[in-house]
Amino acid sequence: MRGELEGNFKTAELFRKAPELRYLPTAASERGMCGVFFQGTTQLFFVFGYDKPRIQYGDFIEIDNTLYDRDEYLYDVRVHIHGQSVLRRSFNAYPISRNQYSTAEVELIVELMNDLERVTAIGNEFGIPLTEYFNYTTTFDALVKQYYDKLSTSFSKRESDRMVNELLFHFKSCMMTSENPRPDDEGLTLEDYKNSAYCVDTDPRAIEKWFRRPEKWDEHLFSFTKDYADNSALSAMYVYKFVAQQLECLLLEFNIPHRYTDIGKVSPKLARHLSATETGAREDDMSGQLIVVYPAIYSMFMQYLMRCAYIDFHFTQEEKDEGYRIFKTGQFYGFSIPLVHQVLHFLRGRGIKVYCHELLQLKVLSGSLDGYCFVPLKQKPLVDAALMDYAAMQAYTHSQGSFKFYAASELRIPKWEGGHQISICEYGCETGSALGDGIALTDYFNLHLDHVPDKVLKEHGLLADPPIINGTATKCPCRYDETGKPEIGTYSWKMV
Repeated sequence: MRGELEGNFKTAELFRKAPELRYLPTAASERGMCGVFFQGTTQLFFVFGYDKPRIQYGDFIEIDNTLYDRDEYLYDVRVHIHGQSVLRRSFNAYPISRNQYSTAEVELIVELMNDLERVTAIGNEFGIPLTEYFNYTTTFDALVKQYYDKLSTSFSKRESDRMVNELLFHFKSCMMTSENPRPDDEGLTLEDYKNSAYCVDTDPRAIEKWFRRPEKWDEHLFSFTKDYADNSALSAMYVYKFVAQQLECLLLEFNIPHRYTDIGKVSPKLARHLSATETGAREDDMSGQLIVVYPAIYSMFMQYLMRCAYIDFHFTQEEKDEGYRIFKTGQFYGFSIPLVHQVLHFLRGRGIKVYCHELLQLKVLSGSLDGYCFVPLKQKPLVDAALMDYAAMQAYTHSQGSFKFYAASELRIPKWEGGHQISICEYGCETGSALGDGIALTDYFNLHLDHVPDKVLKEHGLLADPPIINGTATKCPCRYDETGKPEIGTYSWKMV
């Protein structure tokens, strides 16, 4: 995914729209650094730092809009959680806006390079080896500017010594050995803990106390307050039980502290908070769900992990490996779909081999439940037709119902090309059967017959009832059992 500075379409287009960006590699060189543009999966990054071989020849991957060194990420599985506040000595990656380019963006990147240059110069001047990570705070920035301003004026040695001691104290306290520390890491600094997901205190004395007890970090994080809802360091989200095991494996792999709890055991305050923030969660839809509580600092990355959990549930390792191989050939067709049983079951029922891989997720529309999937290029017409048919099924305005009970329940949906689509459920759930008061039960169908002529249906005594309109009806959210298949949902139909 590395984009070369010369001969790359994306960078050529970028330089036409914002010629001032051409200066960035030169600006890095002027500061003794290396600076290169890299094309990620979804956007362009400018990468700068002092590790020239790594930047020029390293293998980078974009994950959840962040650029990682592939070997470093896959080996240590650490997440970048601090953005611009923490500078890396070896390399830093800043995303370039895709649609809007401005001089302010160039100035920001140059200022970040200036910050790294200042920190390196201070370390060299006082003979202090610089750690890989440095938390360049606004307080430290103001102190550095004050220090250099006073160097150009005459003041007493006493004042000079005071300034030096103050600068060195803050310089050493801002050095970090890990951007995302874990309790079992060695050589952690107090700044590591203060910037970690585990720090919940604000009193400096309490922070220092718990810093010296890493074996208690996890427990202290979740017991800091009596109620999870009152702990601003924590966040929570709903998780379907059928995907909870896959998410648990990912949370353990990334060493993300967490707690699973049943919905009935959480406080009313947390339940109200979740109901207000989680769209799609309803009281009649909670029986198959759990709540996972985790540090709020991981909120954005948790959306990525949730999508990965759905991928792990719906796709085998062989399917993921084969999909990755097809993707690298360049002969594939990519599309975004909800990672739910109905959609995948529908596509696979059409004979379409759908592939997906967690490392190849692009920016999609609706968050964690949407996934970027791909098929061999020759299956593109099949996918386009299937997705069009599925969208039509979800958007129909009326259905043809029947008050007769069939051994294999069915639902008939008019097709705009003429005729009906007959969906048959072979599980004996009496799907499409009226139960009185306009209520009917529906289940997922495993057999579809397309474009059945109306004449054939009438010959068999069907299409005798008037259509049932559901344009103003309320449809309850689909519930899922522990295997990931939808349970029976409820529809309110109005007879006209």
